[in-house]
Amino acid sequence: MHPPRHGWTMSTFLFFVCACGEQPPPPPAPPPLPSSTPASNRSEPMLPQQSPPAPQHQPEPRFEEPARLPPPKVEDATTQKVQDRETRKVRLEVKDISWRFKSEPHDSGRFDVRKAVTDLLKGSMVQVVGDDATTTDATVLVEFTETEGDRYTPGGIGSNIWYQVTVFSAKDLDELFRASTSVSTPSSVRMSIVGGGPNLYTATIDRLREDPVFASTGVLIAASLELHDAQSDLLRRAVNPRLRPWSIAILERSSFAPSSTPERVYWSLLHDDWQALAAIGADASAALLDALPVTQDPEKVSHIASILGKIGERRASAPLCGALHRLVPHSHSLLSEKDLVAAVQVLGALGKIGDAFALKTINEVKDHDHAEVAASARKAIEALRERYGAKDARPTTPSEDR
Repeated sequence: MHPPRHGWTMSTFLFFVCACGEQPPPPPAPPPLPSSTPASNRSEPMLPQQSPPAPQHQPEPRFEEPARLPPPKVEDATTQKVQDRETRKVRLEVKDISWRFKSEPHDSGRFDVRKAVTDLLKGSMVQVVGDDATTTDATVLVEFTETEGDRYTPGGIGSNIWYQVTVFSAKDLDELFRASTSVSTPSSVRMSIVGGGPNLYTATIDRLREDPVFASTGVLIAASLELHDAQSDLLRRAVNPRLRPWSIAILERSSFAPSSTPERVYWSLLHDDWQALAAIGADASAALLDALPVTQDPEKVSHIASILGKIGERRASAPLCGALHRLVPHSHSLLSEKDLVAAVQVLGALGKIGDAFALKTINEVKDHDHAEVAASARKAIEALRERYGAKDARPTTPSEDR
């Protein structure tokens, strides 16, 4: 008996057709005979052998490298800030007159005011452009005049410097602001010249660089062009009385509105809004501490001292002592009504928040000719003695300490 065959037989095929009514898939073709079998042993007729078609040449695939991006450009914080925000372009015109150097170049030691102003504008979002610039936001005029100053026996002749900066809008040629200042050779420098110190001209330029108006040139220009960061910076600098009038004019012209607590504090201080500063409380301490050493108006000193005393700001002890020295230089000094009110307020604040070092300053005025000042000083001493645990101790004067 033969083993069962795999695959389709004729009987199986007919049975499938009758049973299913469908044609089954065709039976698989027999496997091809190996090529080594002679043609005479094959059942099919020998077909003429055809050579395979010649392979067509296929071009090799080309792999292109992806385009390489340029390396990121490393920039400092100032450059990044300029790119992130809109800058203001200005044309800088300088009028420079010097009695000492005449027409000599700047590398001869003459002060280069153009370079100095350009340096002050760095980081302020204001870019100085050349005369070939097609568009600008403003024109900045700088006038710098050096004239002959006092004659010093050991060091020669000093200098007087007058400096002014004016900004005009490029749109309508409207004057945005104008500020000026002047400095002279300091008289104290003549003694240092003998010992090999700075010469008279260098000392005069150093004084100019320290002048608040000249040092704030970049901030003043940028703030007049309505750059908010510069306006916020100018608001803080306005505690200096030298910058106050120009700061008010620039900020009010641009309709500046404070947007943070520090800005609201300095804004209130700029407009002498003492009620708002008292309501703000401790957050106003930093601005009041900035303003106290440079405030000469006794009425303002009185308000600042009163608020600092109510806040309890202990850091105000030294600035308050300085203010008391300015108001009451010695025990026999004559006081105006405003000076008297301010001195009483300062002494009252020192009694609340003064430190041990304040005792010396207060002791110097406890015997003042004006009875109200003397009484306020003694009251402040008693308050300090009680705070420092020496309630029964008699306050001493500097002479008694020795």
